[in-house]
Amino acid sequence: MKQIWFIFLLAAIFIGGCSKDKPFPLDPNTGTHPVEISILQPANVDFTFSNRLNLGSAQHLYLGTFRGGEYKSRILLEFVGLPDTVEYQSAQIILYKQAVLEDTVGSFTAQLFQLTSDWDEYEAKQWSEIGADSSTMLAESEINVAVDDSILFNINPGLVAQWADTNDATENNGIWIQPVNAELMVDFYTKIYTASGLAPILHVEYLNDGELESQDIFASKDLSIVTTDFTDLNQDRLQVGKGIAFESYIKFNLDQVPDTNATISKAELRLVVDRSASLLEGYGISSLIAEIVGNDNPSPGNVEIDSLYASYSYSSTVDDTVYFQLRPIFQTWLSFPDEIKNRGLLLGLSNPNESLARISFYSSKADTALAPRVKLVYSLPPNAQ
Repeated sequence: MKQIWFIFLLAAIFIGGCSKDKPFPLDPNTGTHPVEISILQPANVDFTFSNRLNLGSAQHLYLGTFRGGEYKSRILLEFVGLPDTVEYQSAQIILYKQAVLEDTVGSFTAQLFQLTSDWDEYEAKQWSEIGADSSTMLAESEINVAVDDSILFNINPGLVAQWADTNDATENNGIWIQPVNAELMVDFYTKIYTASGLAPILHVEYLNDGELESQDIFASKDLSIVTTDFTDLNQDRLQVGKGIAFESYIKFNLDQVPDTNATISKAELRLVVDRSASLLEGYGISSLIAEIVGNDNPSPGNVEIDSLYASYSYSSTVDDTVYFQLRPIFQTWLSFPDEIKNRGLLLGLSNPNESLARISFYSSKADTALAPRVKLVYSLPPNAQ
């Protein structure tokens, strides 16, 4: 019964948050005016961290380095449905270039290796957790981004035969590709472009009953492994990004509200964008999200999220300032501190894959005119002192 009452009351809070803000006339019930306060983000509470995030089934496969090595990306591929009981003559893996990030002139070498364990396109892991055998290189190739539309690897057809043979002990977990001495990043087409013929291909030629045949086998799984060192991030800014899971933690105290029975009519979080520290921000960032943190003492890489959140539709061509409407969240923190404690907010993206874009906000270390702040409007209950 207690849970039902709490859910009902929480729903009432959310429904009440849909009304528009109005001027602050005298409240006939309380005889007081609503109060507007500005809550500044406490200094050195906020932080940004980064984990590796997969880009499975996205629109981009990245290979190379970007921004002087700040980003490094490898590619994982898997091909299934290989013909059995045929005699393989040749095998090539081909990736088609979609774009080059920023630098459009240059070349680098890429090396291809075998994966030793199964992997999931949709499960974020650190690179060290991937079963990537680097002891035996299967192939090597070079791409000149100003000239080449693709990169091609010639691999041993005998290995493909082992993958195809279900009785062979060699497991088909796919391959991974790493850049060597790369100073640029190439964006290749992914498996979602299979219908247009641009998806990664395993092209094989084989003898079938003495007849030479060929077949193009499109990748069944693909993944960009994009990594960075979060210790190199500028902690004077709050980073929210794609491709790599840039996320930022912030927290505001409610000590300025004198009564936990107060009714909050507005709680607006303001974040100011620093375009000079942003990266490709117009390249796919459209929706930002602020989620309630669910664990005590969050730290970089150790932040859990709860059920409540707010979102903001972002436009890189328009928005120099971002505003989150957080009235339901702040009211919940104020009214039900035992059920949902104020542990802060996690800023991220509602669709954190597909590209390397990131947006930077001024943090608590910035001038107070630029630092994160919340505009909060509340009314005290009748007879409140």
